[in-house]
Amino acid sequence: MLPNRIHLSKTASEQLKILKGRTGVTPNILARLALVCSLREGFDYQLQKEKVLDGLEFQMPTLLGEYALLYERILVELCRIESSNELGLALAAHIENGLKHFRGVNELAELVRVVQKS
Repeated sequence: MLPNRIHLSKTASEQLKILKGRTGVTPNILARLALVCSLREGFDYQLQKEKVLDGLEFQMPTLLGEYALLYERILVELCRIESSNELGLALAAHIENGLKHFRGVNELAELVRVVQKS
């Protein structure tokens, strides 16, 4: 049900690039962490689904890895989504929202602390 690929906004893409430089963690792993932080806080993805998604493109196997089906089921259950397109928008919105938790992170140890707190 997840689309084969999704795009993030330019803002989110820039944040991922900056965080990769600071922490050494690849953008796909950072995006997964951001997704989990956003899901944990109960974010309503509808608030951001109208954003322009003109940044990085991720293939689903790269973005979510072997746990893609698990993430899909979580999104479907928590967001009550049925369509593939809507799932892609929700995923992008949750990643973008979750990245706000990482603002000011300058090293890997800080990232770990932030993820544990969120």
